[in-house]
Amino acid sequence: MCCNTARQNGKSLVLTARALAGALLFGEKVIICSAHEQKTSRVLFINLLSYFEAFDDLGKRVRSVGRALGREDIWLRDGAHVFFSGAKPDRRCAAGRSTAISPMRRSF
Repeated sequence: MCCNTARQNGKSLVLTARALAGALLFGEKVIICSAHEQKTSRVLFINLLSYFEAFDDLGKRVRSVGRALGREDIWLRDGAHVFFSGAKPDRRCAAGRSTAISPMRRSF
């Protein structure tokens, strides 16, 4: 899924909800949350993590959380892995901003 929307129109909220649904409802095992900039990716990580920390039922599903800058990820007990990727700040690429979530599915 790609969410390409004008500034300040709720992209982070939509992508946070999509990542939660993918990991908890749709059975997706690998979810990549990427953004144009690392700081945007970090915001997505903090938003998603806040749900796991705020609700006990969700928190019980978490196996581990990686908080290192640029290597943020959330592993769930069922094997689902949500990780966050963003480009490092670069003044040459200050124009377009977008965020995306990529659920990875295996086909057998």
